[in-house]
Formats: sequence, structure tokens, C-alpha cells
Amino acid sequence: MIIDKYLQLSDGQEVLTSAASTSHIDALASGDAVAPGARLKVQVHTAFVSADSGTLTIALQCDGDSAFGSVKTLFTSEAFAYDDGDLAAKKILVDIQIPPQLCERYIRLYYTVANNFTAGNLDANISIDTNKTMDKQL
Repeated sequence: MIIDKYLQLSDGQEVLTSAASTSHIDALASGDAVAPGARLKVQVHTAFVSADSGTLTIALQCDGDSAFGSVKTLFTSEAFAYDDGDLAAKKILVDIQIPPQLCERYIRLYYTVANNFTAGNLDANISIDTNKTMDKQL
């Protein structure tokens, strides 16, 4: 996978309480990088720790304004549970194709945390390429 820094929403972002991704993407400025076929990938950078059975939900949001005053949610993940081992280091939490109904200019992620964490970091990127197994017989 090729990572473009301009399409990075979180780069080792610490997520202990509910918060938006540290970066947002201006889809107009990124050209065709968020065109059909682009993928969102969210991966645990540093394992999460919770004393209170914490959970994490990830939402892909867009808005016509960079202040995100009236967001539209395009995708919401399942609730990933610390107790189930869902939030271990290097675990891929989300790997989806960007929904075709993306119609707003600005894109971000919103992380919703229940029962706060004491440690945990995420990486989140939009990519126009994914890892593929190549058939060497072609």
C-alpha cells in the first residue's frame, strides 16, 4: 500500500477519549485520490489499554465546511472491545472502500470511546492502492 501524507487522517494518534482524527482531507484539493475505489484503512499503532473494559467505534464523516458543524456520517464501524483483544498492536480495524455517496468536500474520522483508555494509538489513511497478491504466472 502506498501512503500519501496528504491522505493521512491519523498518524500514531493517541485515542484515550472520544475525538476527531488529527487531520482532515480536503477532497477538492486531493484531486482524484478519493475517487471510486479509494480505500480507508485504520490500524492500531500502539495497543490499547483500559481498566474499565473500553470500546472504540470509528465513524467516517464528511462536511461541506472544514469546521464540521453539520457532519454526515458515511460509515460507522462495530464497537471494538478491549476485553476481546480487538485493540491489539498492528491489528487492522477498518479496511473498506470509500462509499460512493461521498458528496461533501471535507473528510475526517471520529473516534467514539466508551470507558476511557489509558493507552492506545491509531494510524488511518486513505489509499488508492491496496496490498494484492500477484499471480506470477501471468
